[in-house]
Order: sequence, then structure tokens, then C-alpha cells
Amino acid sequence: MALVEECGAVERINEYFIATEIFIKKDQREMFVNYLRTPTGRFGWLKKKYEVKCQSESENGSSDEEYEFDLLAM
Repeated sequence: MALVEECGAVERINEYFIATEIFIKKDQREMFVNYLRTPTGRFGWLKKKYEVKCQSESENGSSDEEYEFDLLAM
């Protein structure tokens, strides 16, 4: 998770959350570590993964509200 934080995806934001979800799969971890070379590229990839997940759930009638963090609770 050090590379996740290094690219700007800190705890309590969507990109950090999605990393915890997708890194369960080895191929997703390897893609992030081995093929994405810059912090900007890594963050963009996490952002896109989150957007795709939310879009997919919206199309299936699910809500993405459960993935939004309450930053006011900090």
C-alpha cells in the first residue's frame, strides 16, 4: 500500500478504498506495481477503477453511497 499512498491515494478517499478492494487479486496488484510507472499514472488508474465500479453498480441498480467516505467525521 506504500505505492498507493505515494501516488496520493491516502486513507479515506475513494482511490485508497478501491485499492483495498482490487488488490485482493494478484493480477491487479501486479498491474499496479509493474506496469504503471508514475505516481500520476497509478492515481489515474485507481480513479478510473473506482469510476468503473460505481458506474457498473449504478447500472445494476446498486448505490455507490456505501463507498463514499464521510470526511466530516474526521
